[in-house]
Amino acid sequence: MDKTPDKKKNRKMTREEIRHRRRNIVLFTAECVVFLVLLMVIFFLYEVSKLNIQPLDSGKIATNEAVRTADKGTKNSTEAATRDNRPDNSGAIIDINVPDTFEDIETDEEETEPQSETEAWGKYKAPFGDEGYTTIVIYGVDTRKPGVNYLSGTNSDVMILCSINNETHGIRLCSVYRDTLMKFYGREDYGKANAGYGRFDVYESINTLNMNLDLNISQFISVDWTAAIKVIDVLGGAVVELKPEFYEIPLAESPTGKVPYYNGYITELVESTGIESTHIPQEYFDGRKFLADGVQAVAYMRLRHTDSDLSRTMRQRSVIAQIFEKAKTSGLGTLLEVYDVASEYVELSLTETELLGLLYNILDYKMEGTWGYPFRLYTGEDFEGRLKYNMITVDLVDNVKRLHEFLYNDPDYVPTDTVYRLDKELREKFNFNDNWEPNFKTGKYSIIDTGRFN
Repeated sequence: MDKTPDKKKNRKMTREEIRHRRRNIVLFTAECVVFLVLLMVIFFLYEVSKLNIQPLDSGKIATNEAVRTADKGTKNSTEAATRDNRPDNSGAIIDINVPDTFEDIETDEEETEPQSETEAWGKYKAPFGDEGYTTIVIYGVDTRKPGVNYLSGTNSDVMILCSINNETHGIRLCSVYRDTLMKFYGREDYGKANAGYGRFDVYESINTLNMNLDLNISQFISVDWTAAIKVIDVLGGAVVELKPEFYEIPLAESPTGKVPYYNGYITELVESTGIESTHIPQEYFDGRKFLADGVQAVAYMRLRHTDSDLSRTMRQRSVIAQIFEKAKTSGLGTLLEVYDVASEYVELSLTETELLGLLYNILDYKMEGTWGYPFRLYTGEDFEGRLKYNMITVDLVDNVKRLHEFLYNDPDYVPTDTVYRLDKELREKFNFNDNWEPNFKTGKYSIIDTGRFN
């Protein structure tokens, strides 16, 4: 048997061959990474496809002309230092025609080199553009039924304006108190802010907010309480404050004169959603912080009879901020599980590209603050009880200025003529003088500065 050594096996590789092998290894590794990324994208898009995406008809969304450029990063009429200098067209209501900036992405047809990962993901780096602000309204609806149409006919007990700074990725949240009286868009009557969604549809609600608050909302997200419960559970719960007054409330019809309050909400949510939870022991209601599961946290977000809707919205924003921070530190698998458990209970107008962009940038987004609107309000009733259970914005013009300063960091904002007209109409219709003092006989009432509820 020939035992002559195999020279090919024992031959040392040249430097060129070593470089070639290393290059092949690097290319193979890169191809594997790209393949895994593509798999994750495909899986994410599959999960997103489960969501009830309902693109809004931009022709049905209305805003004020002077506010139209707000999302493009320009300030609204900041050159107008006084009320008398406002542009003549600042009160004209028009239809928005929002261009789609995601489908017609220009490409170089002569390019032969494959795109780098940075280039391939470029359109996701700025899902809403890279300047100005994007404003989304978030609705919390109370249907507890998967697959229903959340666009109308349900109570929007939660309305939160979400301002996203497209350049810095800063996020600011502002609750709109549900009992705030607003004039409905295209109608002569007034009603509670949440009634535009429940009595009519999402278009009426968005247009009413745009008209009364000088906003340029063209996107929405509707979330059912069931989705909130499941998402909170997936992300490990939320910390709540168990005040003594949350345990039970007076009720004359009860044999004991009192009924469980916080735990009563827990029972109702367990029965309506089928999601398991437990009551919280009475001794825990001593002001302590408590890590709540999804049902317990949502019950916390719904409490209001011991204080007010102002306090309730503060609790809601506290839980939302916690969930946002937990999502930022979660892995992709957890985020996909969030989509999976919530998909059938969420309806939104964002595109798949925008959703993927939000995920791509999640570590860059940061919560900069939360607030509640109006900043100053009247609550009470007149002699005839007409204003009972309603809130009236005290000085609409000043409130809109403060809202734009908070949402868009614009201290020089000059409200449109529409806001000035609505301010005057509010005072005249509900009988307040120029200083927002009631001209009528009242029962118990208060004028509240809401800063302490933030």
